[in-house]
Amino acid sequence: MKQFFGFVLMMICLMACKEKNILSGKWELQCIVNEAEHFETCKPEKESKQIIIEFSGNAESGKAKGNTWTNKYSFDYSCKENGGLEISPVLSTKVGERGLSRLFLMNIKKITSYQLKGESLILKVDDKKYLKFSKLP
Repeated sequence: MKQFFGFVLMMICLMACKEKNILSGKWELQCIVNEAEHFETCKPEKESKQIIIEFSGNAESGKAKGNTWTNKYSFDYSCKENGGLEISPVLSTKVGERGLSRLFLMNIKKITSYQLKGESLILKVDDKKYLKFSKLP
């Protein structure tokens, strides 16, 4: 009988872990890095506006939305094996962008995978180009 309850408890835990979306929550863009061109653009220290992405959904798919310095955007996404990420076309308002905000909108639609490193989220365009975010409370 104890073994049966232990098995049931283990199955409940496994199912709960499978349903958890590790991307969920709000993230703030810190830098866009292009290692191939030895190029890194980071948020200026004095910039009070944030570039935010917020993921919601389950472990397999969901919605992402957020804002740049002047626009709002959204897209659907699906998580694939080994950190793969497939995103639908990005919907966005069309007010002129500058600097980091402009680079973000140019690159977000090219994301192919993700990686979590502590409290950082890395959204990869390819092996040498990525967007780095920090988790917001």
